[in-house]
Amino acid sequence: RGWGELLIIGDSGQAKTTLVERLMNHYKLGELYSGESSRRTGLVYNMQQNNKRWFLVWGAYPLNDGGLIAIDELSGLSEEDLAQMSDVRSSGIAKTTGVITAETTARTRAIYISNPRNGRPLNAETYGVMSILKLFGKAEDVRRLDLAIAVASGDVNPSLVNRSLDDIPAVPHIYTSDHCNMRALWAWSRRPEHIKFEDDAVATILKLATQMGKKYTSRVPLVEAADQRIKIARLSIACACCAFSTTDGEDVVVKKEHVEFVVNFLDRIYSTKSMGYDKLSEQERVNTDSSEANIAKIRASFALLPLQDFNETVKTLYQLPYFNRFTLEDYTGLPRDDLRLLLKFLTNNHLVERVRSDYRRMPIGTEFLEHCIEEPFTPDEIDEARRNYYSAAEY
Repeated sequence: RGWGELLIIGDSGQAKTTLVERLMNHYKLGELYSGESSRRTGLVYNMQQNNKRWFLVWGAYPLNDGGLIAIDELSGLSEEDLAQMSDVRSSGIAKTTGVITAETTARTRAIYISNPRNGRPLNAETYGVMSILKLFGKAEDVRRLDLAIAVASGDVNPSLVNRSLDDIPAVPHIYTSDHCNMRALWAWSRRPEHIKFEDDAVATILKLATQMGKKYTSRVPLVEAADQRIKIARLSIACACCAFSTTDGEDVVVKKEHVEFVVNFLDRIYSTKSMGYDKLSEQERVNTDSSEANIAKIRASFALLPLQDFNETVKTLYQLPYFNRFTLEDYTGLPRDDLRLLLKFLTNNHLVERVRSDYRRMPIGTEFLEHCIEEPFTPDEIDEARRNYYSAAEY
């Protein structure tokens, strides 16, 4: 697909809607809709009955095929409505089945504007990017976004916001409304055969897509290693169109510098304090480190626990992908103090995670337990681990 999607998420009062409205007015393009009042029936399709006859009414996506829509207050749409819009967003075809069966094109660019679904400030989240996953509900719906920007209260110094107009220097008005409108319409009228990638640009896209796939976690799939190259390519084309990179007025020439600008911009917005995508990715990398060195480190720590039979405990844990404190106590027969130490070990090493009152085993926990089953603990290994620990503690 050649159309993109942007999400702007943040606290109330950060001028998210005002910014988009003014850009749309300047470019003389796009339509603004309210997610709270439109819902899925107003955005994709709706069926109405009149005098025992059914009529199909297409929504904002099909009616703006080839254009742009902005949906304000996306959190007003339920997760079910967003899931039903998933096919339209990816395929660009709106389909209806039932009393009336029909389909039409809906290749519509979209800007989504929203506050966090739970109403809490963005900075109340440990990682602001998690509010995006909570907004859409499903990872596959987040994956369809090309990029997302987070804006939190306090990101901009109040002294800048409250500056007097007399203190702001005049800027020559070069990019007039008519020029911007013509540039956008020129970009929107390009066909696939008009897009020309230079060889350096292609190599840079593949290289930087690999780097981003390693840097950012797919837990919130704004960056997914499998298709990040496509997102970078799509945004690079947009960048080239914005810079009017052409030799004959027809073809769009995508260069290496366009790709580098896009990736640098994505890194900058994903590394902001309010987004925290880079910090979440770093934490996920630590939590899912299944290298031999890390498994050996966890194994040595496990050998320090006050357990009677380590191998039997490993088999018991392997049989319990979900458990609570009482279930684990029944299966292991450990005293309360020893059980507390075992749970501390499991959670601190990210082998399990707390889900309400229960514990759920993580992928690294499964790998660790399978490793211990394949290579059972021996008394010599336990004695050596404890000698090494206590000899190091003396220093």
